Amino acid sequence: MKKVFVLAGAITIIALSSFTLTHDGKTGSTGSPGELNCTECHSDYAANIVGGSVTFSSNIPDNIYTPGKTYEITVTVERKGAKLFGLGVEALLNTNNKNAGTFIITNKAETQIVTANVNNDDRNNLIHQTDGGKTNDSKSFKFNWTAPATDAGNLTFYVSSLAANADESPSGDYCYTTSQVIKSASAKNENTVKSPANETTYTKETFGFTKVLNGQSVDVVEKGNMNMIISHHFGAVNTGAYGFFGLDQGTIRIGLEYGIINGLSVEIGRSEYNKTFDGAIKYKILKQCKGEKNMPVTLDVYVGSSLNSMKWTNTNQTNYFSSRLSYVYQLLVARNFGDKLSLQLSPTMIHNNLALGFKDPNDIFALGSGVRYKLNKHLALSGEYYYLIPNQLDKSFKSEMAIGLDIQTAKHVFQLQFTNTQPMFEKGFITETTGRVNKGDIYFGFNISRTFRIVK
Repeated sequence: MKKVFVLAGAITIIALSSFTLTHDGKTGSTGSPGELNCTECHSDYAANIVGGSVTFSSNIPDNIYTPGKTYEITVTVERKGAKLFGLGVEALLNTNNKNAGTFIITNKAETQIVTANVNNDDRNNLIHQTDGGKTNDSKSFKFNWTAPATDAGNLTFYVSSLAANADESPSGDYCYTTSQVIKSASAKNENTVKSPANETTYTKETFGFTKVLNGQSVDVVEKGNMNMIISHHFGAVNTGAYGFFGLDQGTIRIGLEYGIINGLSVEIGRSEYNKTFDGAIKYKILKQCKGEKNMPVTLDVYVGSSLNSMKWTNTNQTNYFSSRLSYVYQLLVARNFGDKLSLQLSPTMIHNNLALGFKDPNDIFALGSGVRYKLNKHLALSGEYYYLIPNQLDKSFKSEMAIGLDIQTAKHVFQLQFTNTQPMFEKGFITETTGRVNKGDIYFGFNISRTFRIVK
């Protein structure tokens, strides 16, 4: 019963959080080169559908800037019946798509400045605050902008906006986009933006989440963001009706992931299984890209440790704290094929300071694999398999496998899965899986993740 209350309480925290932060603007979705727009998440309608609009206006004379001068800018979003409005704005140089000038907030209750990492460049985004655009039918967002200190050539403002129904979901909302070229005095006739063929485009997400299902994916939490993950595996389906097909039993893990810098994250967690604490670091070495630079795969290194905090079963011998510790070392190699298919291989070594059995080795090797097929912007099918190299452990230990459905929203990821394992940390599900699929040892489980922006 205590376990049920803990699980219900944790899920409630995540659910309630969606009612306080859902409207916070998302970065890197302005429609500028290398970015999508708001339809990335609010996908019920195509952008710029009839019935609404977004306009960009300023006091920049003839749209020609004077270096170092500050100007007033207004972005107005309109759609009759809308109850909540949002926006994302970037100002980029046409020559290299880097930041142009400086945004200045004039109304802190409505707008804020945050950073998006796009193609390995940090782009300044001016976005709405939580409920900063809460009004009916139309909203004008006002802010100032200071031109580059020197003549930097022509630049472009990119705007992606939302006219939303305020129902706490990305459904039923409308996206409107626009852009405005601002010329420099020395380049009045230049209107071109750097050609995408001449720039490097990086794969934004490979699996859409930091986990394939139980195991790690190559995706890393963005800088300043924190993921709270609740994972739960019920009992075996073969317990039948008496055990409610496994729903009467279960084990839980609660974890936190935090992005220190882009490409580097840390993770901590606590599992009910063997009362295990775990922690890890994930670092992105290579990132898949094409264009001026080409890299066919994304490569991460993942290093972690787990601590079994169960009471010693034999107190008549000397028990060492180090015997509680195990370590995991992984290389994660993945490739995204177009917009839908992603594949991953994960060579893995688990080191147990105290071997599982008297004749078992301390170092155990496995080869993980993962696949994801994207059905649409919110749904994907996922699968993973960790092949346990033979003749290392007792035959009662099996290779882990799982299949699942991913449901993704703006700030949440829900993963529903069927698997043959109960542990939800690497040492557990890679080396201690005992479920035999052909005997009905199948466990239903889920992951729920909520992303919070900690540092803007």
